Amino acid sequence: MYLDKLLQTDDSPLARGVLINSFGVLLKISRPLYLVLFARLLGIEGFGVYMLAFAIQEAVSKVAILGLNWGGKQVVGYLYASDREAEIRSAAARITWLTLGASTLTAGLLYAACEIFKSDGGSVAETIQVFAVGMPFVCGMYVVLYMIRPTLDMRYEMYVTSVIEPVAVLVFGVIFFYLAAGVQAIAWGHVVAAIIAFAISLHYLNKVFPSGSSAGECEMDWGMLAHGSVTMGTMEFLSNVKQRLDLFFVAQSLPMSYVGAYGAIVEVGSVLRKVKAVFDPVLMPLAQRLHLRGEAIELQEQVFKSVRWSYWLGFFILGIFILVPERILGLFGPEFVGPMLGLALIVYAIGQFFHMSLGLSEGLLAITGHANAALVNTLVLIVVNVLLLVVLVPPYGVMGAAVATSVSYLVVTLWRLVQTKERLGLDLVDTTLFYMLAGWSVCLLAATFLSNAFAGLGRPAEDFTSVLIFILAFLAWRRVERSRRLRRSG
Repeated sequence: MYLDKLLQTDDSPLARGVLINSFGVLLKISRPLYLVLFARLLGIEGFGVYMLAFAIQEAVSKVAILGLNWGGKQVVGYLYASDREAEIRSAAARITWLTLGASTLTAGLLYAACEIFKSDGGSVAETIQVFAVGMPFVCGMYVVLYMIRPTLDMRYEMYVTSVIEPVAVLVFGVIFFYLAAGVQAIAWGHVVAAIIAFAISLHYLNKVFPSGSSAGECEMDWGMLAHGSVTMGTMEFLSNVKQRLDLFFVAQSLPMSYVGAYGAIVEVGSVLRKVKAVFDPVLMPLAQRLHLRGEAIELQEQVFKSVRWSYWLGFFILGIFILVPERILGLFGPEFVGPMLGLALIVYAIGQFFHMSLGLSEGLLAITGHANAALVNTLVLIVVNVLLLVVLVPPYGVMGAAVATSVSYLVVTLWRLVQTKERLGLDLVDTTLFYMLAGWSVCLLAATFLSNAFAGLGRPAEDFTSVLIFILAFLAWRRVERSRRLRRSG
């Protein structure tokens, strides 16, 4: 009933999918909340080890998965659209077993490689080895959940990735830490959570596609699987690498305490990037369908709608980051607080804002037959980011990493906008962006100046007041803008 009420003004598949995803993302961005607890348990250096080990194993897992999450999604989507649902279970089983085999082999190689570095006494290598144990289950979970996506029913993915897995990581991570204190104990919490999430994902797959055929009756299109896996899998791997490059450079150039501090900045700032997951899983299949049908006007309307919604979410989150950056980082512990770290968070968040809103062009290019262009964009972004990191991180540290990452995102995002217009005839920028930017700036200025009246009550009262005023002003402005749109459309 609540969903129906929210969707009275827009009952489209995009609106329903986005709404369901938004609840999931609200829970998914709770990851920084349990990281706050882990940071306080481990301290800034221990947290740096944890973040670096997790980033390395995550990058390797993108190689282990071989892009089969995307290829599997494409194969199942084809069978689903062709009214061949009876074959889906058999195809899904083959793809899942292939994933488990490939990821187990990769995890074994990673585990063996870490033995070389253990002689140096590095706890990073030992932590990576623990993460490697859970890698096959993480890869299997994502492949299974992606194969459910063609139904546009995002509830099951939301349950697993936004509720079950994070809660399991938190619960088992804390339990294992108190049983055997250390970074490796928390890593074992991730392993247990991955096993649970994989098992539940399989249950949901069988629930969504209850009927099946024998393996012999399934006509697997291995070419489609390979093409979808290689093209999108390569992009996903490179995308993950580009998201972690700055952390790797900080780890290479600075002490582990700086890695912990920058890891906190990345996790808080990545809340904006994760908001992109509200739109991508729903918009991309819908965009592919409309593009194949030649419904250009409807496609443009759906794209504008997604970008406009992403503006609202992005401006809201970015405003809070700008008002109280040190207060947010202080949640991780007193060691994470400092004027330069707060400024670095703002700079990093600005780059993530452009990526989560206008960055939708990356998926649009890939899903409509221009994967090569999207791949080139990603490669250019990595090259630009590496060059800026090499120049800026040694002299400027954490701030240099934040500037390098945000500038590279901004440059490549603008380039993608041009390519999306040239290749697809789609616009992602209109006067709405500038109208929203102006209104958001007014809300931000009002919060800053009006909160000064409470400066005498202390910094906590001033920060709380500035955020409260910003939220109230933002919601009022949102209501005014919605009324304006309704009048124009009516």
